[in-house]
Amino acid sequence: MENAATNDIARGRTHRIVRQLHLWIGAWGAIAAILFGATGFVQNHRNAMKLPQGESTELSKAELEVPDAARATPDALRDWLRDDRHIPIDTFRSQPGGTAELGGQRMKQAGRWIFNGGNARVQWTAEYVPGNTTVQVRNSEQSLMATLLRLHKGVGGGIAWILLTDTFALSMVMLGITGIVMWGRGRNAREMLVSVFTAALLVVVIVGASAMFEGFRSVRVLPVKHNPYSSPIRVNFTNTTSPPPFTTTRSAPASGSNSNDAPASSEHCSPPHFASACPPTR
Repeated sequence: MENAATNDIARGRTHRIVRQLHLWIGAWGAIAAILFGATGFVQNHRNAMKLPQGESTELSKAELEVPDAARATPDALRDWLRDDRHIPIDTFRSQPGGTAELGGQRMKQAGRWIFNGGNARVQWTAEYVPGNTTVQVRNSEQSLMATLLRLHKGVGGGIAWILLTDTFALSMVMLGITGIVMWGRGRNAREMLVSVFTAALLVVVIVGASAMFEGFRSVRVLPVKHNPYSSPIRVNFTNTTSPPPFTTTRSAPASGSNSNDAPASSEHCSPPHFASACPPTR
């Protein structure tokens, strides 16, 4: 009799501890649950409900002449972009070459080195085709919705955001475990088996399996369309110990041209808007 009372007291104490953990962890992860729940819903229904995914506005695009030493390896090019050009590059991926169909003819496409960096709002992208003498650099700004969606996916937030979202993810796991423990208190195995918990588990397994095996259906492969780059802004720079601002050069008017044409001049543009800040070349 005394042992039974002692066990009841211990179980009651354990239940109170689990309940307090559930409450405090829920309080810590409440804001994250709202943020990730809302952005997850928007991404999940981007096609069926046509929910907006935000906008990305290109601020600038330019081609930079790459020194011979920086063309050797992706690491060398990344270091040159980051250290010499002060372009924030964080990640790199290699896109292999292949063939594409254009006008009924198959064309060979070269591989690319793609570098990305910046933060959740401002993104930098550099694309380089091995063997070329130039690298194309683009700078874009994300709208508020696009920024939130990028943060949801852990893009551009930096190490601090990644660690913070890790705590939120662990909080969700702990909420699930403590919630199950609290819900199962006072229920026997049969009551646990015939319950909403089992129903939820079956739904997850069935729908998840259906989603996984959906990809095994036959898929029509469409040919890759040729998408040439638009004419980029040419950017020149001189070799100095301290990188100068990006420079575009306007040529002198040809003989017989309109007298209103501006004389030859040099316009200097500074990052991050080095292309959009410059007047158009003539």
